[in-house]
Amino acid sequence: MDRGWHSGLNMKVQFQRTGGFGGIRLSVVLDTDEILIEEATQLRRLVLKSSFFDHSGAGLRSASPMPDQFQYWISVEEGDKKKEITIYETAMPKRLRPLVDHLLEQSRKGRGKK
Repeated sequence: MDRGWHSGLNMKVQFQRTGGFGGIRLSVVLDTDEILIEEATQLRRLVLKSSFFDHSGAGLRSASPMPDQFQYWISVEEGDKKKEITIYETAMPKRLRPLVDHLLEQSRKGRGKK
């Protein structure tokens, strides 16, 4: 089985969802050197389309937090770049939704490291 993205830079994405009515935490760690090339390509595409490294982090928190809302923490490392953001469900930018949805799916499937 061919693993990883062989273009040079490794990408590591850590994800955690907390909150919600039941308080069930979901998390996953995806490393492009440890997943299939197709999965690594999809992950890189979603990070790129979300403009993850360009996001200032402002506007990702709810002005009036709601009880039991989900919070998402994402950390992405690629080469010498590293960025972490926390997003509240009610303040989710549209461009980040596909990445968050993918990470949720991977965490539910038990993919990557936990």
